[in-house]
Amino acid sequence: MKRLNSGKAAVSTQSIDGHSFHGMKRKLCLFLLAATVAASAARAQMERGTFALSSTFWGTGSGLFVSVVPETDEQTGSVDVSLGARGAYYIVRKLALTAGLYADTYKYGKSDPTTATSISLGVKYHFIRGFYGELAWLNTKSGKSDAVTYGRLEVGYDIFLNNRFYLEPATYIRAGLNDSSTKLGAALGFGVVF
Repeated sequence: MKRLNSGKAAVSTQSIDGHSFHGMKRKLCLFLLAATVAASAARAQMERGTFALSSTFWGTGSGLFVSVVPETDEQTGSVDVSLGARGAYYIVRKLALTAGLYADTYKYGKSDPTTATSISLGVKYHFIRGFYGELAWLNTKSGKSDAVTYGRLEVGYDIFLNNRFYLEPATYIRAGLNDSSTKLGAALGFGVVF
């Protein structure tokens, strides 16, 4: 810790790797200002008649995120990843209808990985300053097995990089409607607004 004397009062500053806290505060303030501007731009993007298309990566699993699956002697954990595309059409300001197509890979315990295809239909609503919630129905089909239907609730934040492109980090919970599986995971989307 250094002590700087300037006249009557002593001012103390601390240094981390040669950077003062004042410099770090300035950078933090600039970052928060940029995030606020990006959030206000996000509100302007979600108007009636706007179409948004995003690529999405989901992930759950006991090694990655939290996963709630029935455990057996052979299971030591699970991994579930999904990559897909989702479109949203804003029917009124802040409210969109969504549809998506995803390729999923599941691995439970020591079993071989399983691939599946999922389609989703949902409703997305933007709250304040870039926060949104989406309620969706997913139908997942893997090989010759019966389709599994899920309900998914996703909550996230739109980070606009400019007037057209955005990032969409989110968390979600997905519950089986015709089985007992429930998963909590994270998602990251990259999108474009038309």
